[in-house]
Amino acid sequence: MRSVLHAEVTGPRGAGSGDLDALVGEEHTRVETPCCTFCGHAGSITLTDEEFADLEAGAAIQDAAGRLPRAVREQFISGIHTECWDSLFGDLED
Repeated sequence: MRSVLHAEVTGPRGAGSGDLDALVGEEHTRVETPCCTFCGHAGSITLTDEEFADLEAGAAIQDAAGRLPRAVREQFISGIHTECWDSLFGDLED
């Protein structure tokens, strides 16, 4: 499991990728992702506090945050943004 370099605890409707509608009324954490190997920019994803705790405890991203689209989980692992992936390889289907 990769270590989280930065996490910012925010209230509902904070910045980040993922399905924010699923987070309304919940505390959540924005996690910075690695720099994208294609565009060179960093990104972030938004996790619920429970998902973040599961990741910190060693769970795999697909187990801790299975509600996230596959492309967002890939960004967490590799840093590759969905837009960069799509422009190079086509749509990453769920």
